[in-house]
Amino acid sequence: MGRVFIFFIVLQMIVVACKGSKEKNASLVLSDVSLNDSLFILDLDTAECRKLIRMSEVFDKSNLIPLETNKESLIGRINQLLVKSDTLFILDAVVTKKLQMFHRTGKYIGMVGAIGNGPGEYVSPTDFGIDGNLLYVFDFDSQRINYYFLPTMEFSHSLRLNGSTISRYIAILDGKIYTDAYGRKNQNTYLLQEIDSLTGKICNKWMSVNKYNSGYLDLIFSGEGLFYKSYNKEIRYRQMFMNSIMQIKSGEISCYMNIKSNSFVTKELLTSLRNQKDWNPSNSLMSLEVIRNVHHYVEWGDYVQFSFDIKNFVHTIFYNKKTKHFSLTERMYDDLTFTEEQHGMGVCPIPLWGDADGQYSYISPRDMERLIELLKEGKINKSVKEIGALQNLFIDANPILIYYEKK
Repeated sequence: MGRVFIFFIVLQMIVVACKGSKEKNASLVLSDVSLNDSLFILDLDTAECRKLIRMSEVFDKSNLIPLETNKESLIGRINQLLVKSDTLFILDAVVTKKLQMFHRTGKYIGMVGAIGNGPGEYVSPTDFGIDGNLLYVFDFDSQRINYYFLPTMEFSHSLRLNGSTISRYIAILDGKIYTDAYGRKNQNTYLLQEIDSLTGKICNKWMSVNKYNSGYLDLIFSGEGLFYKSYNKEIRYRQMFMNSIMQIKSGEISCYMNIKSNSFVTKELLTSLRNQKDWNPSNSLMSLEVIRNVHHYVEWGDYVQFSFDIKNFVHTIFYNKKTKHFSLTERMYDDLTFTEEQHGMGVCPIPLWGDADGQYSYISPRDMERLIELLKEGKINKSVKEIGALQNLFIDANPILIYYEKK
């Protein structure tokens, strides 16, 4: 039976692979992406920035999901989360460097693959996703994609990237492989590429660095990655200095959301800063009143939520795709989980992923001590589902997931 599965996977790869003759390291045409055909346009300069938005304005209720803690299931940080049926797939790319599985109730299931350099193993997983009946994990150190069968997690095969660039993040949709792209000797001039699923070579490339990312293309680490895998089988893509969210759908690249503002960081500003001593893209901009780094992008139901930075302050946007109305705020307050505004201070749920009915966030380990204090003081709403499961919570426990149900 396993051989039959592998035969069909190989057959599928042949069908969706890019034309091998395209690569042969001949010069590929850099494709442009129009920003004028965006599905959604947000003008930040005309928006009123509210000091506070309560979660109850957007969501109906919050459900806590304590993740089981044992010596095998430990998580230091959640970089990415995806949900398939009743399984939560959680990537810790920084501390434990594992992709782990939990049931929706928080019960630990096991690890995907293993740590190492052998077949089906990885040492530096920076991204993962699900495409059809396959789960894939990208290992940055080896520039290799490992594929596993769903739901058994049996190792299928691997593919090593074989182009002139290196990549840190990856998305696969209908067998087509998309990655970010960085020149090995600062020779690269584009942001997004497609990889031939048979040879591992580059077969398409899009988006000029100068036009779309203010000329910036140093290798970066983004905590949650650059690709967002939507629950409706669409991919979103962004870079640190882009003012647009790109869409990958049905093999086409287009602009999904154009975020307009005269305050976005410019190529001229970045060029001048890069000539300074001790240049750092975040620290050098922290004293300037400019918008940078769209991050923690999440979609659920009719909503899009994301944040961006001005100086050392985080601003968050909630955008309703149906009404095309959006709210901008300097601070979120979770009044669904906590009883009073001041009691939620110091506990900041971090958005991860959304589905048709709500959004997953998590309370990081660094906030665990404060959460335990609030629990002891009775400052967590008694209506919160699974509050009883927190009674045995301890400081070194795994992160707590929160699922916010939409209104």
